[in-house]
Amino acid sequence: GDAEGLLSELLSRPETVVRLGALEALASLESQAGIQALFEALDDTDREIRVSAIDAIERIDPPGAEAELKRRVDVGRLAKLDDTERMHFLKGCVAVCGDSIVPELAKVLNGRRWWGGRHPVPLRAGAARALGLAGSAEARQALERSSKDRAPAVASAVRAALRHIDGAEGGLS
Repeated sequence: GDAEGLLSELLSRPETVVRLGALEALASLESQAGIQALFEALDDTDREIRVSAIDAIERIDPPGAEAELKRRVDVGRLAKLDDTERMHFLKGCVAVCGDSIVPELAKVLNGRRWWGGRHPVPLRAGAARALGLAGSAEARQALERSSKDRAPAVASAVRAALRHIDGAEGGLS
């Protein structure tokens, strides 16, 4: 209705605080327009807006969220995020999608670039941690494929993820 139109207009304002407030209000309406605004906010230029969007999507788990999140688990997009935001995003993906996100995460962890090289270490390490959170047999298989990774950060993340799946002490920070 009228509120949605006004809130949508506020999303185009330059002030982050105004846009954050509008996004939160739209999310609370859980209308189709509000949900679409959340999905679009995942690609916003402002980090705070993107983080707020994934938090809201995780909180309300709207229809269509799984497909929207899976579409965004790609190397090019993940490479643009800093480590903290990337992990925040991937945790949200696992929370919303569960085991269905495992194939996308496995592609980041074990996939190859077109010339055969591995994906960047921070992306592989983040995918390994997220696979540990997923915790399924399929996630374990993807992790075990990377257990001999030569990059120390990836090998460490894989070990931590496998420990997490096994219920051992130690977190995935």
